[in-house]
Parts: sequence; structure tokens; C-alpha cells
Amino acid sequence: EMRIGPGAEATDDMKRTADRLGQILRLRFKVFRKERIRQKSRRDHWSMNFAFNNIPVVAAVMVLSGHLKSDIECLNERDSLLITDSGCFVKCSETPDQEGAYLYFDMVRRVFVRSGKVAGRGFVSRGDEHVAAAKAARPSSTLYRLYPSKNSPRANKKRKGHFESLSQVVAAGFDAKSEQADMLDKDYKNGGVFIMTKEEVKLIKSSMKNLNCSAKVKFTHMLAYQMELRYDLALSP
Repeated sequence: EMRIGPGAEATDDMKRTADRLGQILRLRFKVFRKERIRQKSRRDHWSMNFAFNNIPVVAAVMVLSGHLKSDIECLNERDSLLITDSGCFVKCSETPDQEGAYLYFDMVRRVFVRSGKVAGRGFVSRGDEHVAAAKAARPSSTLYRLYPSKNSPRANKKRKGHFESLSQVVAAGFDAKSEQADMLDKDYKNGGVFIMTKEEVKLIKSSMKNLNCSAKVKFTHMLAYQMELRYDLALSP
């Protein structure tokens, strides 16, 4: 497992891999935008352009974290790009209060089956919500239908596994109370993370009105979403 420090160094090989990963994710993003977002107004929303432009940021995180298979050049557009050794990932239970993007790993099939995000609360709190939903009599999503809890009335119905066989691991986590999180409203040239314009800063601050949260929390939501979407694209579609 690996945690990235603020001064993490990238080798030339890592930079080349990140560039190639960026190319792959851009192609997958275009397919995602066309096939999975049905409303044209949503496909053309400013947030989609923001997401596309920030693909290099997440590509760098994936490479520095050691989350990719050893040779992504030989993989096709349907293959998962993520290494299948869950030991290369930090368990969410080890960083319960961190926020960001997470993955669920099927310990029987040895594959990742879902990505997700959380902001405003920690990984474990979000995980507890998933457990409760997996126990419900009626599944509210495909994940819970395919992976009901052993304690669910649906436990013995047709399934891919039980929810208890899934391990929640960190894809990209951060401490929302850290000094780095305070810099999320700055672009990367000024100590932040995102590639963004002053206009996009204003757009983010004026978005997510339904959350009734501070501007700082909106940027943590945006960071979590950017990470979650790219890890979703890295999974086998």
C-alpha cells in the first residue's frame, strides 16, 4: 500500500505511464459522456469539460499510488486498468475519517466491482450506509442486488456474492481538515490540485446548492467526484 506525500517525486517512467493513462482515460471519458449521460444538457455542462480537463491530475495520482497494472499498453478498451492485488490499497478502516474516492474489491472473484465517493463525512460512515442498504429487503441499486448481505432476506437469491465478501479500500483519500484541503479553491499553479480557471472557481462556489454547505466543502465534493469518476473509468466498463 502507498500514501502520497506532498513532495512525492515522479520518475520519467512514471511520467510516461501517466501520459499514456491520460490518453486512455480521455477516450473512455468520451464514451462515458456519450453513452452513459443521456441528457444532452448534462453532456454539455461545464462540469463535464472541467472533468475532462482534470484527467491528468487523477492520472498522476493513480500512477504515484501504484494502483495500475504493470503494463497498460497491452490492455484494450474493455479491460480494467487497476492492479488486482488489494494489498496495494489502503483499507478504508485504516483511515476511517478521510474522504474521497473508494473501491469495493470482491475477495472471492479477485476483481474490483464498484467505485464510489464520499465528502462531508468519512469512508467508514459511507461504508456503514452501504452495509445497511445491502441488508434491506429490496435492493436500491445493482450493487446491493448482486451482493446482498448474509443478513438480508435476499441472501440466498441469485447473486454474485455476499456483501461481506467485499472489501472497501481507498482509491484516493484526503484529510478535509488539512492545510492542503484549504487550498482546493486554488489552481495547481498556486498550490492547489485542480486545473481550473477563475470562472470555474466561481461556478463551483455557486453549484451544489442542494447540499447547503460551505464553499470549502463544495471543493472537497468536487475533488472526491473527480477521483471517483476516473477510477470508475479505469475499471472494466
